[in-house]
Parts: sequence; C-alpha cells; structure tokens
Amino acid sequence: MIFFCGFGGCLATAFGLGGGIVYNPVFMAYGLPPIVAVSTAMYMIFYAMASSSALFLSYGMINLHYALSLGLVSGIGIFVALHFLRLLVIKYKRQSFIVFTLGVVLIAATIIGTIFNANDMKHKTEQGINVFKGESLCS
Repeated sequence: MIFFCGFGGCLATAFGLGGGIVYNPVFMAYGLPPIVAVSTAMYMIFYAMASSSALFLSYGMINLHYALSLGLVSGIGIFVALHFLRLLVIKYKRQSFIVFTLGVVLIAATIIGTIFNANDMKHKTEQGINVFKGESLCS
C-alpha cells in the first residue's frame, strides 16, 4: 500500500491528475469501504495541496483574491454535496452512491479536460505556436 501511495503521488504530480483519481481506485481495490477510501484520499491530498499552495504563495504566483473566492465557492459546494450524499447513504444504507459519484466526476473531468485542452491547442496552433515543442522547465 505504501508503494502505491508513493507511486500515486508521483503520477498525480507528473501528469497533473487529482490525487483522488489515483488513490481512490487503489484503496477500493485493497478492499477499503468507499467512504473510508474517499476520506483517506481527501486527507492525503489536503497536505499535498496545502504545501503546494504555500510554495506558490511564497513565490508570489497566486492571485490571493481569486484563490480565496474560488476556495469559498468550492467549499460551499463541497459541504452541500457531502450533505446530500450523506443523506443518500443513510437513507438507502448503501455506499455505492459514493462510488457512482466518483465515476461520474472522473468521466466528466476526462471529457471536460479533453475539450478544453483540444480547444487551447487549436488556438495556439492558429497563432503559429508549435504545441508539440518541448519547453525548458527553468524558463
């Protein structure tokens, strides 16, 4: 399990994936109940996100007003969604709603990410920018 968590962190960082996309399936494959898998992944991701945010903030790379606004709206959305999801789990006594929600989010993120990235590549190509040229990580 420790190997998969470390490997998942490397994959999530290298490819810009949300850690939950990597951790949740691994945790559930090891037999953890969905509610435990999701809460454990969220706990792990919180510390990675906090350290990254602190680093970007120290370099002055964050628009603090914009970040706080997004954080507030996201936080409200999270609490509302968790409240309704908890009500569904309590009412029907099934954790499958959590797995279904994870699947829907994963599929939606894949579709939306593909559309936005393809559109961005199209605009850059129209501007004459070579989208397949590698860039220096230090510039």
